[in-house]
Amino acid sequence: MKFVRNFVCGLFGLLLFSLPLHSQTLIFVYGASCSGKSTLAKALENDLGNDWILFDRDEIHDFLNNGVIRENDIEALTDLYLLHETKAALDCGTNVIFDCQYPEIFFDAQLEGRLFTIFTYASLPTLIARDNRRNEIIERTLRRKFYARSF
Repeated sequence: MKFVRNFVCGLFGLLLFSLPLHSQTLIFVYGASCSGKSTLAKALENDLGNDWILFDRDEIHDFLNNGVIRENDIEALTDLYLLHETKAALDCGTNVIFDCQYPEIFFDAQLEGRLFTIFTYASLPTLIARDNRRNEIIERTLRRKFYARSF
């Protein structure tokens, strides 16, 4: 995994620095739950420098989910918050790395800048084993467990 992470980060760095810097960049790292999205997104953020910010949808969801908001509403609120923060970051000149299972909230957002996507993959037995370990470590709601497994 470390070799793959280093290869992707290095390759991505070369690609980004070879392009003209006339606009901000948005990188979507997406894939199934437990496929390595967060590991790769954090590595990209560390390797690409200070003008990058990482938005992790799961972390934002957990932060906003304080038990007061209904579970159905928290998904929409999380997406609205992330869309707002991403637009604000890009408008301020900050490049964004977005860690999510599927970047559908951005399809109609009309964001300015360069867009890259990275899809992470792991075999089904690996995903299930990692998901079981994650469910033991953190207490997910039944709905969150369902969403993680349904992808």
